[in-house]
Amino acid sequence: MVVVLNIKCRYFKLITPIVLGMSILMLIWVLVAGQSTNGASRWISFAGIQFQPSELGKGALVLAIAQILSAMQTEHGADRKAFKYIMWLSGGIILLILGENLSTAMLIGLTVVLMMFVGRVPFNQLGRLIGFIVLLGVFVLSMVMLVGDDKKAEDELSAKQNLTEQTVAAQQEESPGIHW
Repeated sequence: MVVVLNIKCRYFKLITPIVLGMSILMLIWVLVAGQSTNGASRWISFAGIQFQPSELGKGALVLAIAQILSAMQTEHGADRKAFKYIMWLSGGIILLILGENLSTAMLIGLTVVLMMFVGRVPFNQLGRLIGFIVLLGVFVLSMVMLVGDDKKAEDELSAKQNLTEQTVAAQQEESPGIHW
């Protein structure tokens, strides 16, 4: 951390587009040819080292959004165009990460919204974004509840019914004179 603190900001500005491009290529690569480790196929093996490209994507996205927000600041907050640029950039990276890991994509999305809040993006744009996210979440949850098949609950119910039938049958065999 001490090393990173001593790096001048202009170097971060220079390296961000390169790291962002590399992370997008690696996120696409992991979708096509990702290796499976512990049941998750979101790893890339490069020169004998395994890593998750989403980690590089998270850092690159934060750097890029910070640069967009700092470059597009006015006296009254961030320029309205900054919101569009951030949405296109973060939307693409979050969609690529979403295929690998839902929780990571959600945390990155929350980080982007918080960065826009701190970066003084207009509240009406943030409000629309948050409203859209809430509506999308309600829609997805509704679809899961309507279309989803709760196979595990059905299997548990069937197992309980079989156990009850076996218990009744065993009790009838033990006491042939008494029937339930």
